[in-house]
Amino acid sequence: MTYKGKGTLSLKDSLFLNLTLSTNKYLIYASFTMFLCFIIFMLFMGDYTVSRQIGLSILIFLFIFSSFILNEAISLIKSVKKFPESIGHRVFIIDNEGLHITQPSNDETNFFSWNEVESLINRKNFWLLRLNNQQIKAIPHAAFKENELQEINHFLVNKLESKTRF
Repeated sequence: MTYKGKGTLSLKDSLFLNLTLSTNKYLIYASFTMFLCFIIFMLFMGDYTVSRQIGLSILIFLFIFSSFILNEAISLIKSVKKFPESIGHRVFIIDNEGLHITQPSNDETNFFSWNEVESLINRKNFWLLRLNNQQIKAIPHAAFKENELQEINHFLVNKLESKTRF
């Protein structure tokens, strides 16, 4: 079975996917921020009341954590400016061999066999194919016809299940 669709990965979608898929970084950021709050708490807030200590610790945590998140968002925007081909119009072909992604702007085609795909994440508007811990390919649902979405989802799940059986 072959499914062919055309879709656009917008800048907003690309940034959202990159930010949500790097949750490990956020856990590290939160842990580091809590550690910094603990150090600040121990060094400077010994004489304050408990309610003031809690309030200031929350404010410090929010400030430091939001600065990490802002830094991450700015670095993603810089990477999109550096590599503008990561967003835009694409042609997706899903068949028994694997996934073909073509960019009509430069006629570049990338092929990913089903053996390379480790897992499938089905989001509200995207299928996310995890190739390894560093690379995820997003396939927008809008690239395909509405009546094909269930069939494609079933096809992807079957392909990945049959790969894990052997």
